[in-house]
Amino acid sequence: MILIDNVMYLKKRFPAVWDRLNTLEGSAPSTLNIQTQTSRSGDPTLSLELGDGRRLYIHSKYNPKEEAEQFINKYEGLEKVEHVFFYGIGLGYHIDAFVQKYPNIRISLYEPEAEILASYLSRKSLSDFSENQLKTLFVERDSSQLELFITQFVSKLKEELLLIQLPSYERAFQNEFKTFSEIFIRAVSNRKSMFSVNSSFEKRWTYNSTINFQTTVKTPNILMQKQHHFKGKPAIIVAAGPSLQEELEHLKQIKEQGSAYIFTVGTAINALITNGIEPDAACTYDPSNLNRKVFERLHQEGISHIPLIYGTSVAYEVLKDFLGPKLHMVTNQDAVSNYYLRTEEGRSLDMVYDAASIAVVTLHLLYKLKCDPIILVGQNLAFKDNQSYASGANVFRSAEVTDREKSNALFVESVDGGLVETTKDFNIMRTQMEIHTTSINDVKVINTTNGGAKIANTTYMQLKQVMAEQLRERVVDPDWYAPESSCYDPVFAKQQADIMEQEQKLLMEQFEQARRLFKDMHRFADLRNIGKLGKLFGKFDKLFMDVLGNKYFIVYIKPMNKVYFELLLQKVEQVRFEKDFVVKARQIIQDFGSFVYSCERDALNFDPLFRAIHQEVIGGMQEVAVNG
Repeated sequence: MILIDNVMYLKKRFPAVWDRLNTLEGSAPSTLNIQTQTSRSGDPTLSLELGDGRRLYIHSKYNPKEEAEQFINKYEGLEKVEHVFFYGIGLGYHIDAFVQKYPNIRISLYEPEAEILASYLSRKSLSDFSENQLKTLFVERDSSQLELFITQFVSKLKEELLLIQLPSYERAFQNEFKTFSEIFIRAVSNRKSMFSVNSSFEKRWTYNSTINFQTTVKTPNILMQKQHHFKGKPAIIVAAGPSLQEELEHLKQIKEQGSAYIFTVGTAINALITNGIEPDAACTYDPSNLNRKVFERLHQEGISHIPLIYGTSVAYEVLKDFLGPKLHMVTNQDAVSNYYLRTEEGRSLDMVYDAASIAVVTLHLLYKLKCDPIILVGQNLAFKDNQSYASGANVFRSAEVTDREKSNALFVESVDGGLVETTKDFNIMRTQMEIHTTSINDVKVINTTNGGAKIANTTYMQLKQVMAEQLRERVVDPDWYAPESSCYDPVFAKQQADIMEQEQKLLMEQFEQARRLFKDMHRFADLRNIGKLGKLFGKFDKLFMDVLGNKYFIVYIKPMNKVYFELLLQKVEQVRFEKDFVVKARQIIQDFGSFVYSCERDALNFDPLFRAIHQEVIGGMQEVAVNG
């Protein structure tokens, strides 16, 4: 029976785990025939039945504690490791041995078998772990939840991670462990890719959001001003996968009949224009200046009647070139708009979240617009007929699969239950899309992509069948994107601007104070003056917290140094627990000093743009409000 204090602990911190364990009562026992037995040393151990009738011991049947200590003693030199993920809990002997040896390292626990977790919790009180030591506890339900859990866990991780799997679990749960390992490795690889993306775009996001701000305040917010056009209406996301070529005639018919809103993502806009199909809108969010090439043809041909729905942190060059009507969706990468803007009714901004592809962002957008159903076309996320993209769609490269892609290809399940070849990047996009489709329960998502990768929680249907069964009447309002007056409060924007100007001035003063503190630390470290250093550490802690709370830092400077800041956070605990004051001073100067200098440099370079936005845009909003 699970300990009472563990029941309370789970209900408070891990309610999903408690819900899973609560279903065990009254249910049939596991086919594994899990048994608790007494080892020769007198400590309990666990065994389970393998498929051939043999029993496998999770822990030693002689001395499980000694076995656990020997196992953990193999792990040496973990000074840089800040988080350990245990696959397989059993009765927790190896976890206890690890915590005793490394009390300052945070842990997460994963158990594939609910009955075993219940046995553990009937003997071990989770409150024995020190405060904040146990970060995550998870018990497996099914593979779809497993992928979602691991992806979300790894995406939020800020520490150096070590995975420790109990050896007996590799034998007892071979299939489960194989699936777990594949998903875990893929998630860590995806996070490294996203880390690289952040490093490439972090300054672009802030500059784009700031330069685009003058367009954002003059264009409709699609989420807050246009939702009534889309609620309950079918919408199609057209991507540039190779199967798009098979659906062009169907899309042409849908457009003529107005039976669903058609939104293009990425380079699919070019394939549709080539075939005489004008989408109801093109969607874009990519912060790179290369994104302007996607719409180069529209600019060159003077096409000015197709609306553009842009993420507010999109490459500013795209908005500069685009000739047609514009509407915006505020993204979570845009700290600028989120700071200055709210509606005249006082509502904060609804937003969409950045992702690995514009298709994922657009799926999130259409869900928020309450479109139903949402239909995917050309969303292959895989190779088909030796092509990665539809012919004539991709402006960056040939549609054919390259030799390098073939050599690095991996297999995933297809929409028809077979296997298709794909790339690592396509698979990242699929995984991120599945995070959204798995969380969408009240809207139907239909994947009509012939020969595409299977996307969890979507229904596969031929587009022709969808048209016959669900797209039988005209629903599109051709004037849905008509201009509207700004929904934003100019008085609030001016108030925020006044505060921000004071915060900008204060931040520059704080940077100057930090420089003086670093100089004093260096001097007293050379003199080994421990007393003076102790006082300086206290002053620096307070000053650094003040910098972190400064609004100019939060909105402008921190987003431009996101990767640097994440790396710095990984070193905070190491610096905090350093007992040698001289070593600690040098660590602060090296790590925090470099970060502060980088931030100060960005603040100085950004200042002219900051001044221009405040004078021209915020001032312009005030003039419009006054003149009515």
